[in-house]
Amino acid sequence: MAEMQRFIMLLLICAVCWTTDSQDITARKLTHLLEYLALREEIQAVEEVQKELQYVTPYVITCEGEKGWVQCKQYEIINIIKAFWGRDDHVTCTSLPAGLTSDRLCETNTENTLLKVNSQCKNEQACEVVASNIFFDDNSCGNVYKYLKVWYECIPDEANAVDIL
Repeated sequence: MAEMQRFIMLLLICAVCWTTDSQDITARKLTHLLEYLALREEIQAVEEVQKELQYVTPYVITCEGEKGWVQCKQYEIINIIKAFWGRDDHVTCTSLPAGLTSDRLCETNTENTLLKVNSQCKNEQACEVVASNIFFDDNSCGNVYKYLKVWYECIPDEANAVDIL
C-alpha cells in the first residue's frame, strides 16, 4: 500500500508542478503542500492537493494561426484575468509551420494583448479569439511560432439573471 501511496503522490506532484507555470496557484501554498506530501505520506495529503487544484483558474491555449474558443455556462459571462501572446516555453504548440521557429522565447505587448482579448470576450457568454499577428497588430517576435494563453473566470451574468419566485 505504501508504494501505491507514493505513486499517487508523485503523480499529484507532477500535476501540480505542470499547472503552476500556467495557472493561478500561489507559490507559498504550493510549497507547503509539496513539503507536506514529502514528509507525510498519507492519503489526507493527497486530498489537500485535490482541494487546492479545484480552485485553479481555467485557461485556453491557442496556437498561432488557429482560432480558440472561450465559453461559460448559460447565465454566466467571461471575465478575462490574464492574456499572453508570445512564447514562454519550448513545449507548447510544437507542430511548427514551415518558416517559423520555437527556439527563442518571446513576449509581445501584454497591455495590447489583454486589450484585444477583452474586446472580444469581456462580458460575453462565449467568444472566439484568433491567435495571429494581424489580430494583435504585433510582429515583434519575428519568425517565432507563438501561442495565445487566456486565463478567465465565469461570473454570474447579473444583467440577464432570471428571478425565481
